[in-house]
Amino acid sequence: MAFAELLAAAAAPPLPTGASTGAAAAAAAAAVPAADPALRLWLRRLLDTRTVTVIPMTNAVGYATGVRGEDQSPAGGPAAAPLDPNRDFAFDVAATACMRTVAGRSLNELLRSRLYTLLLTFHGGTNVLGYEWGDWGHCPRPPPGAPPPALGRGPACEPAPDAKAMHDLGLRLSAAAGTGGGVQAAYPVGTMGALVYPVGGGMEDWAYGASWSGARDKEEPAAVVCTPGTLGGYPAERTTLGNSTHRCITYLVETADEKRPHARTLGTVGGVGHLRGGGPGDGHVPRNVRLMVAAVDGAGVSVDIVAVGGVPVEPAASMWPPASSTGAAGGGTDVEFYVGGALTVDAATLHVSTGAGVASPLVAAVGPAHGTGGTPAAPGTRFRLSLPPPPSGVTPSGGAALAAVPPPLYVRVAARVDGDLAATRPESHLVNARVDGAYRHAVGGAVVRGRAVWYSRTLRVAAPPRGAAGGRGTAPPAVVDVTGTPEGSWDGRPLTPPPGTAAAMGVGGGAAAPSKAARGWGTFLTVAAAGAAAASVGG
Repeated sequence: MAFAELLAAAAAPPLPTGASTGAAAAAAAAAVPAADPALRLWLRRLLDTRTVTVIPMTNAVGYATGVRGEDQSPAGGPAAAPLDPNRDFAFDVAATACMRTVAGRSLNELLRSRLYTLLLTFHGGTNVLGYEWGDWGHCPRPPPGAPPPALGRGPACEPAPDAKAMHDLGLRLSAAAGTGGGVQAAYPVGTMGALVYPVGGGMEDWAYGASWSGARDKEEPAAVVCTPGTLGGYPAERTTLGNSTHRCITYLVETADEKRPHARTLGTVGGVGHLRGGGPGDGHVPRNVRLMVAAVDGAGVSVDIVAVGGVPVEPAASMWPPASSTGAAGGGTDVEFYVGGALTVDAATLHVSTGAGVASPLVAAVGPAHGTGGTPAAPGTRFRLSLPPPPSGVTPSGGAALAAVPPPLYVRVAARVDGDLAATRPESHLVNARVDGAYRHAVGGAVVRGRAVWYSRTLRVAAPPRGAAGGRGTAPPAVVDVTGTPEGSWDGRPLTPPPGTAAAMGVGGGAAAPSKAARGWGTFLTVAAAGAAAASVGG
């Protein structure tokens, strides 16, 4: 049995374990080609905002010898029974029966020194996308004397604290993978215990729950301090865990019914069809590359403005084709944006200022406060907010809102996401880091910091000067990314609202919303979108 692993967090993904299909897909995902320049920019954006670790062949010894286990027979000595790395992890297992293999210890050293948010482990022999739980501590055991459950006929297991996030993200990964052009049915999504069968010592439950399971509920299994007798032993401190490292949502990907699918079903590597599916060359490998790229996207959250006033802003594409436009949210200049990685958008706010400065700390201006059940952020969905028309008494040239703006204008989008995932006391880094601004875990130099609000880049938008083609206000505006520059810094600028508007601006927490007059150009404005008020483009 071969392992192939992919690790990711909001700066990192998961490790995959699999037969040849998973190994080939993991290797291909490490160098995803993209002929489409816009798609390449989106991929670059993912790599700039997440940390990805790929292990194409975790169980290298087993793969090389064509057996499931790791052969530790001494040279010239008697043959020993191979040890199964799939059952070698410090969770729901005896202390002498974990960390016996090179593969198990390698993964242990990786996870104990880093903070991953998402893990994929690729296998073969059935078609499943499973998540926690899948251990006997959370799944009912069969009666004494009864046979163990058959593959795909496991019991109903306890729901994990992050079960909703696991299931909803799993459905997204399954949809991204598709059928590989018909070579395999779409991945069923559910708990590993039910879709496969419960096990002890599994990597998936260990990677997700070993840092916290026993502390949350004394009846639950806790991490094990391993005392293996193989390979000269293993120091106990290597499996003595704190409460930070093992909070990684983990998916078991059983890639195909056959351990080694026929070569004609594997597909080819290369081209945009590799990521968008359904075209020539699709197959097992492309579909699992799509699954991995979707997982990297889902490992974190990113807010990207993709167009201002109809002018594309990079990256203007993603793996998912954009949904069709449903029209503007208002009568002014549209700002279209994409919220990557999120399952729902609870609130989105458009922040606008002129060069004169920003009125109020912007984090206090984000609203409305998120509740539960936000607008679905289906992949490819573009949300749209509009700059309001100029204040009364100002006559724009050419009828465009930007014509009345004293250039330059600065724009960004703030969003709250996935608030409903916080309802079940989540334990994973993936969920807590996107909903809890006070969340923080650190191991060595690795840090996971939570955010309650996610910001796009800051863009400088200027209407074309008079005399430009078509006259000012009719040609496309000029859009420049100024994030990280002094002019793109929102916080710390002087507060310079127009005379008589300071009280109406509602500076500070809990103040009233700005009046209509105070929300004119050259001051500060927010346009909120949430629930039915959110203008979703398609999806």
